[in-house]
Amino acid sequence: MDNINKIIVNCDTNEIAIIPLSDDELKTLEQEAIKEEKKQLTLKTEAEKRETQRQGIADRLGLTIDELKILLG
Repeated sequence: MDNINKIIVNCDTNEIAIIPLSDDELKTLEQEAIKEEKKQLTLKTEAEKRETQRQGIADRLGLTIDELKILLG
C-alpha cells in the first residue's frame, strides 16, 4: 500500500492538505478491510444458507421459490 494519502480540507479557508498515511494508519486500514471482508463473507454465507433452507421447504411442499415467497408474504 504505497502512496496512500489522506486529504484534509479546511472548509473555512478552502485549504487542502494532502498527508501521507503513517504506518499505524495503514495497518488500521488493512485490519478494517479484513474485518469488513470477513463480515461480507459471513453475510453471504448466511444468505446462501437461508436460500438453501427455503429451497428445501419449497421442494418438500412441491412449490417453486417464487410460490413459497408469495405464500409467506
